[in-house]
Amino acid sequence: IHGMLGQGFLQQYDLEMDLSQGRLRAWLPGSLPPKQDNGWRLLEALGMPGKLQGLLLSIPGCLEPVVGIVDSGASHTVVNSKAAYVLGLYQSANSPDGERLVRGIGVDHSALEMPLVRLANATLTGARHVSIEPNRPGPGSLQGLRSWSFRNTGAARHGDRLAQLPEPVDVAIGNIGFFEQLLSQPQDSIGKFDGPVALLGQDLLAQLPMRYSASKGWIWFRQPL
Repeated sequence: IHGMLGQGFLQQYDLEMDLSQGRLRAWLPGSLPPKQDNGWRLLEALGMPGKLQGLLLSIPGCLEPVVGIVDSGASHTVVNSKAAYVLGLYQSANSPDGERLVRGIGVDHSALEMPLVRLANATLTGARHVSIEPNRPGPGSLQGLRSWSFRNTGAARHGDRLAQLPEPVDVAIGNIGFFEQLLSQPQDSIGKFDGPVALLGQDLLAQLPMRYSASKGWIWFRQPL
């Protein structure tokens, strides 16, 4: 049998994934203890639509961290245009090496060509303290439409744990349809999503052994001792 294990399956277990060892372990849901030993660091995730989880992604010199949606089924990491600005990636995209492109699916299933840029010295931290707030009207806002974005992403909290990812990766910059479909809400609710966001793929997530408790919104990474 070949296929993909989605959130409906992952929600039923606590999992440990170690791609370097080719190992997948499973426990009963919620049974992994929160203790942090042997290099394991617990990051408390932000609950997202579709039973997905969010962490904060940052790199040295960025304006502030951006929310990254954890998707262990995605091969590559993608940041939207606003996240690229906040992370300072557009300078890299405008370099001669920034001519490399990858294809994706945009809003309304349109074809999208996305530049690839180098992301190095990335860190992931917990995002449970992040809030959701309406955007204020102003330059660059969606005039006449309700919109929202994530806030308090730069608010450091005492005792926050972080996972330092050792290898640089090539990430794509593009406003893929996935962000719109997952985050935008009806206008009689909070409205259209209009802020920085990233999709965290296996190129980042698989660099360290990872434990994942979907039922509790806990994600651990194991740093080398």
